[in-house]
Amino acid sequence: MCKYPFGSGGNLVINFLVLFDLISSIMIFFIKFVCSSFSAMTNDNFLNPKIIEDFLKPDIKQSIPCIQVFSEVGSTNDIMINERTLYPNGHTCFAEKQNHGRGVSGKKWIAVENGIYLSTSWTFEENINSLPVLNQILGINLITTLIAYGFDGLSIQWPNDIVYSQKKLGGILIESKFTADKEMYVVVGIGINLTLSDKNKKTIDRKSTSLYEVNNNVTLDNNKLCARTLESIIHSLQSFENHNYKNIVKEWKNYDPTFNKNIQIHYNGEDIEIVNKGIDLD
Repeated sequence: MCKYPFGSGGNLVINFLVLFDLISSIMIFFIKFVCSSFSAMTNDNFLNPKIIEDFLKPDIKQSIPCIQVFSEVGSTNDIMINERTLYPNGHTCFAEKQNHGRGVSGKKWIAVENGIYLSTSWTFEENINSLPVLNQILGINLITTLIAYGFDGLSIQWPNDIVYSQKKLGGILIESKFTADKEMYVVVGIGINLTLSDKNKKTIDRKSTSLYEVNNNVTLDNNKLCARTLESIIHSLQSFENHNYKNIVKEWKNYDPTFNKNIQIHYNGEDIEIVNKGIDLD
């Protein structure tokens, strides 16, 4: 009687080895496919300081000594300005979630579940009393960056909101303090909504929107978008420091729908109505 009905014992062992090799190859291919897919998904959706740095242009990369990424913080500005350490120019921190963001005059800013939040430090050797100009430069450069990315129709709402169809897309917050050497330490914070959930829309007390709603045909790589946003901040800070911004500020009226119109501002504890004429550089 044949002990091995499928042939001789040697052939059976060989057949099993071939089958084992085939199964192993299939499993290795499957694991590599899954890992590469997960890696691609991770690169696009989860922030990574090394990937952000790799996306930066060489001249900007030289101006950024450190990039930190946090999964969750109270406020990226708080990290940069409330700690005892004064960070060097260009030190930047990102967060995927921000729990206690704020806007101008300490107003609460409700951060969405899926957004980009970052803050960058910069020290000016002289007392700067024209930070509103820096705000304008940042707004213009940020909008032109997003337009180049494929998000058209954006505008600036005085003093610091990025809007689309009168809905808030993002915001800018500049905070400062004096150093022991009488220099001015400035932190620039920016937040941008990537997507908005139904929960976000119910929670936020003003009309808001997201990059996805502005143009859902744009494939977002979050790390690349972070790099481009950071580049716009560094360009703005350098232009402001070198007083090379007159042409940039003149563009403000092209992006501000309230230019030459009556607006309300909060000044000295009161809400007053003024005509928005931008900023006089003379």
